[in-house]
Amino acid sequence: SIHSGTLTQYYMKGDTWTINPNIKSPKISVKGGKYRMQYTAESDLYAANLFIYSCNSGEFEFFTLDNTEWKQNAILKSGKTSFESSDVRMVFHTSTNTSTAFISANATNGEEISILQMNEGQWMPIDFFPKRLK
Repeated sequence: SIHSGTLTQYYMKGDTWTINPNIKSPKISVKGGKYRMQYTAESDLYAANLFIYSCNSGEFEFFTLDNTEWKQNAILKSGKTSFESSDVRMVFHTSTNTSTAFISANATNGEEISILQMNEGQWMPIDFFPKRLK
């Protein structure tokens, strides 16, 4: 829910979407409302992950699915991006063989962007990219 930050997972049962009662919503600590979530499916290398952020505050956090429970991700720490705008969109980009994980963020007014990467356990903006576009 964009209002409460709760997650309801569904699966197909026959030809009907059915709520999955086995996986509960994570307990988020992000404040600010207007929540967005990005799910990364399980792979051979990674467990399923969930990236949750507030469009209003710029706060974000990560969860990993451990069996049927969402737990705080021990590697990808919580953080916050700061913009003058109070309407932010973010995308988490997973690491690959040739790049580390990063977050791209932009203000919806088109005036600010930020690329964040982990640096000594903290999400920090990459200063190479200009923050102000206008």
